[in-house]
Amino acid sequence: MLLSERIQQMFSIDLRTLAMVRVCFGLIILSDLIQRSQLFTLLYSEHGVLPRVAALSHAGSWRFSFHLLNGHGEYQWILMALLGLAAV
Repeated sequence: MLLSERIQQMFSIDLRTLAMVRVCFGLIILSDLIQRSQLFTLLYSEHGVLPRVAALSHAGSWRFSFHLLNGHGEYQWILMALLGLAAV
């Protein structure tokens, strides 16, 4: 066996393992979304722990977040649903 073939075999990635890692990441994201949805008002609404106005006043001009674009609950639910679809 040539040295280049041996190096290629040593550093190659099995596609089944890569697929399993992607499935595990998706399950982790979905379980996190389920846990965060139970405290949705506290974490994501204007009446929660950190209102959007306060977050914007402390964030620098170079920081960007889709969650800070709108403070309505419906908008935040849409973002969470999009993340859930991407995880699936």
